[in-house]
Amino acid sequence: MKDKKVAIITGGASGIGFEIAKKLLKQKCNVAIIDKEFQNNGILLQNLNRYGKCNFYNFDISKKTNCKLAVEKIFKDFNSIDFLVNNAAPKRKKKYVDNLLFNDWKRQSETVISGTLYLSNYAYKYLKSSKNGSIVNISSVISEEVSNKNCSWAYHVSKAGLNHLTRVLAEKFGKESCIRVNAVAPALVKRLNLEKKDINQDHEELLKKIIPLKRRAKASEVAELVFFLLSKKSSYITGQVITIDGGLGLTENFELSTSL
Repeated sequence: MKDKKVAIITGGASGIGFEIAKKLLKQKCNVAIIDKEFQNNGILLQNLNRYGKCNFYNFDISKKTNCKLAVEKIFKDFNSIDFLVNNAAPKRKKKYVDNLLFNDWKRQSETVISGTLYLSNYAYKYLKSSKNGSIVNISSVISEEVSNKNCSWAYHVSKAGLNHLTRVLAEKFGKESCIRVNAVAPALVKRLNLEKKDINQDHEELLKKIIPLKRRAKASEVAELVFFLLSKKSSYITGQVITIDGGLGLTENFELSTSL
């Protein structure tokens, strides 16, 4: 690739975002990670810069002014923006009391919905100059579910809003500039802490029984799907929310799995 593509990834300091960054770097993209979690930043960049150029930007995207500053700074540093991956989301509060309920809603909606809208709009003027401008939003399968078992309803609703925002932006940006906007909705993704010895093996054995493919997804598998949707190989796909759940949605055990 003569001129490297430039990708912005929010929430790229860990988990799915980190794997997406690694995948894009391996595919000869330059990567800008926006994340307000700045711990172990040196280790993060050391790991990722083995694969290519990666810069880290410490911004809270729930603030509109931060999103504008971040996009302008990234364009100044890289002179191009071709891809945007909206992955950032606050950690879910699985259990909370009533006086924290609306605080949780504020946290989730301002980052997942508002942050995605702000960044997408500020990045738009740069994306439309790209030959393959594309946005992928990271949703969740629970965006289609209603559950009262331990899960934060604010997270459910914010991801459902993200799905519709994906379709709205796909229609608007597609008509105006042929920029594609899609979303990926993973189910249970294997995290690094699942490698610890104190993992609840009973839960993992149960997941093997209720997920048709008998395991959690790997973050790298989600990253592969995101890369496909960013690439020219998906040049006629837009406005879609694509599930990656190992077949979990085909069973009657979805709500049980989310409570683990």
